[in-house]
Amino acid sequence: MHFFLSEEQLAFQETARIFAQKEMAPYAQKWDEECIFPVETLRKAANLGFGGLYVRPELGGCGLGRLEAS
Repeated sequence: MHFFLSEEQLAFQETARIFAQKEMAPYAQKWDEECIFPVETLRKAANLGFGGLYVRPELGGCGLGRLEAS
């Protein structure tokens, strides 16, 4: 199976990668060890458009498909 991501999909992927490296990876082990649910970090992710991925835009979501969400 061969497929190519659109420019928009590539931009979304890059934003997710940068966010995860900066805001999540450095703290993930501590969060796991101390059973921390990082609410503020998840709010930051939501502000970037990573909340409500499958929800239609007219309802306040992103309206993404499975490929973009993964």
